[in-house]
Amino acid sequence: MKHESGTRSEKTDDQIFEDIRTLTEKEGWKFRGNMFQRDQTYQLILSKEGEENRVFYTTKPYPKAADITGTVREIP
Repeated sequence: MKHESGTRSEKTDDQIFEDIRTLTEKEGWKFRGNMFQRDQTYQLILSKEGEENRVFYTTKPYPKAADITGTVREIP
């Protein structure tokens, strides 16, 4: 897995979420996880066929929902 940001990332959660939005909406990546870690961070995983998974770490969960196919959508 390719780690895009760690717990010492200089990017804010909102900047990371914008990166994720760009990858999912414009570049065809699928959302594969929003897992809470023991160190009180979230591990967000994106995947794309033929590419290595991308992993992002944030202090809060991604604010949108993903369906079973990994497609991100607004939470009603």
